[in-house]
Amino acid sequence: MKAVALCAAALLSIPAHAENADLSAALAAVALNGSVTWGTAVSIAAYGGSPQRSGSAADGYVSYPRTNNTRKATTQDLFGFGSATKTYTACAVLRLVEQGTVGINDTIPQHIDPVLKNESGRRLVDYFGEAVNTITIWQLLRMEGGLDDWDTDETRAWQNAHPTVDMTPSMLLNKTAYNASRPVGPRFYCAPGSCGWYSSTSYVLLGYILALYEGGGEWKGYDQRSLPGAASAQAGSPYFPLSGTYESITAAGVHGYEPSGQDVFQHSALAGWTSGNLYATPMDVAQFSYALFGTKDVVGNSSLGLMLDFHQLVPWAPDVDGIWYGMGTMILGVGPPYGSVTGHAGAVYGFYGIHAYSDQLNISLSVAVARETEVLQTNLWDVYGQAWEAVLQWHRKRPQA
Repeated sequence: MKAVALCAAALLSIPAHAENADLSAALAAVALNGSVTWGTAVSIAAYGGSPQRSGSAADGYVSYPRTNNTRKATTQDLFGFGSATKTYTACAVLRLVEQGTVGINDTIPQHIDPVLKNESGRRLVDYFGEAVNTITIWQLLRMEGGLDDWDTDETRAWQNAHPTVDMTPSMLLNKTAYNASRPVGPRFYCAPGSCGWYSSTSYVLLGYILALYEGGGEWKGYDQRSLPGAASAQAGSPYFPLSGTYESITAAGVHGYEPSGQDVFQHSALAGWTSGNLYATPMDVAQFSYALFGTKDVVGNSSLGLMLDFHQLVPWAPDVDGIWYGMGTMILGVGPPYGSVTGHAGAVYGFYGIHAYSDQLNISLSVAVARETEVLQTNLWDVYGQAWEAVLQWHRKRPQA
């Protein structure tokens, strides 16, 4: 694996900023309310403005069922952010496009098969059939490849039955290839290019492309922290785990819980690799979000424009609207007083997380909770809405620079 030190010169320097006591106090009230209402550890961070200002807060208890110990969550605790990882992955791939290493309309086997064969001895066509040969990098980034999703109830059940086993990228492809519940067949929800369908498998495949060109041809060789803005001054955070359990990363960390009450602390933290393994503090994530959308330091303007070119995906359930998706980005709110709010929400076994940038307020917000709900992300969206209201009220009261 590439050492982080080798790419230190490429990392962004986070501008000096002041922790604003009033903003942190406002977020603390939200974190307290969220932790009491939902029975979970909650962590919130906001970052942005000119000059940069920040605020953060955490509340709720971290449980240690084997020792009956507990402590309060802090803003230094790490949470799983799940699919918020996809923003980082999309940025890294778009930088390869900017460098001329790959073409955004290239078909994908040429950029994936060398790494996949090293890992599993198989090619994409062996998993997905001839149709996969027509999928392009553009389609993967925009969720237009038609591929089914590895993230199913069956996959969750398998991981819970084998909690410490790291579900490697090729194992995730197997989970996708043999899902027989989709109308077009076991490998695709729809024909490539014919619809927009949310699939984390697309972002696993993008990870193989990054591994070929930035990981020495091995999937574990790609250092996700090498992306400008991804690494922080805090040693070890964010993590993008490639093996091991959450407990092995931070023995005194936050325990996450599935809707069933299953504690995931002793479960694998690989979590879908480049589709979902971000494990970080909300402040680290908020700072990255602001570097991308606020100061525009992560990718070029043309790439950022592609990320913010949204289209509506097919709804994943009959009673919900389809997500408006760009490239590693979602629309997370539109209209006064926040303007356009963009970022990415995520779910991973035991945790929910989100990052979002408001162009009207020029601030990024990140929220994480350590308990999944029966209805997807109910607690996350509740805390997220309250947190934005707290940021808005602080923004209206603060002296303008």
